Amino acid sequence: IFVVVQDKISNLDIAKDTGIADSGCSRCMSGNKDKLDDFVDFDCGPVIFGGSNGMIIGKGTIKTKNPDFENVIYVPELEPFNLISISQVCDQSHRVLFTGNECLVLSKDFPLLDLSMVILSIPRTQNLYTFSLEALAPQAPITCLLAKASQDESNL
Repeated sequence: IFVVVQDKISNLDIAKDTGIADSGCSRCMSGNKDKLDDFVDFDCGPVIFGGSNGMIIGKGTIKTKNPDFENVIYVPELEPFNLISISQVCDQSHRVLFTGNECLVLSKDFPLLDLSMVILSIPRTQNLYTFSLEALAPQAPITCLLAKASQDESNL
């Protein structure tokens, strides 16, 4: 089990080794080129994050004990941060559990022992986890999106 604990980052030197598990970013991103194994330079254009922007100029793999984060794009303007896309973690067949104070990335074969404990199952369609609030409590038609979409995907 890989655990990312929510914590305030006050020292930028510590931040270089800190990853932020973000269910909103569409790709894993890093501002730390030295953390990226098998790095490949390429110009892939701009990216917008947190009210700022930067340029994608390469990609690589962040290797950990488990899991490895592949196809992590390198954006120098993100230094010293590493953003981990939960969608990309799920693409590797891992299960992810968010609680009030941590994010758990579970092994691929972690069993869900009691399906009666699942109170909401949200399907993933076109890289978004979406559900209808009307289906949960029919009062007015409303749809809730649980991840940020690209400009093209957000033309609903």
